[in-house]
Amino acid sequence: IASRLLQIFSGIQELDAEFSKNFQQKTVTTILEFPNDWGLGSSSTLINNLSLWAKVDAYKILEKTFGGSGYDLACAQNDTAITYQVLDATRVVEKLQFKPSFYKNLHFVHLNRKQNSRDSINHYRNSSKDKIKRIIQDISKLTEDFVTCDTLSKFESLIEAHEELISSAIQTPTIKMQLFPDYPHAIKSLGGWGGDFIMVTSNTNSLSYFKTKGYSTILSFDDMIA
Repeated sequence: IASRLLQIFSGIQELDAEFSKNFQQKTVTTILEFPNDWGLGSSSTLINNLSLWAKVDAYKILEKTFGGSGYDLACAQNDTAITYQVLDATRVVEKLQFKPSFYKNLHFVHLNRKQNSRDSINHYRNSSKDKIKRIIQDISKLTEDFVTCDTLSKFESLIEAHEELISSAIQTPTIKMQLFPDYPHAIKSLGGWGGDFIMVTSNTNSLSYFKTKGYSTILSFDDMIA
């Protein structure tokens, strides 16, 4: 942790040589509203908050530290659902309202492990440029469909299509195939692919499936976005 913090502060120092004067001989406390092994963007939130303190570009700090698309940073900077794209090195962030009519059938299950997002990033970057371009086009279309979807059955079909597409892209089995092949509903990986939380579609009785397998941290849609 100390090494990673030093890397972040060094990145800030490169962007603003005067910043070190602000934290010399001071104690700084950061507080999370959830366990730090939940993987809900704790690193990106820290970078975002430090960038606000230092008055530097959060995305530039990210480039010097964790890397990645910057999507988590965009989430940290907004208090609504968003869509996020990087087009020709330009970030496009659009706010939207997302609470489908079937939201009570959506739950989030913690997998009792913390995924290293950098591993997922490296898997993806090893793909050819042509393959990545096709993936981006397909994912963009699926994103549009997710946002406008108005039935649970269609939403589950979109999840399955999305999972299969990413599975093929990074040559990693879907989390459903790995851990829950007999679950009767859809499962969507979140964050670093295959770690942290998954989103599951469910009915009243189906959540007991995960509890019997030792996955006891289950959040409703409202609990997750509150």
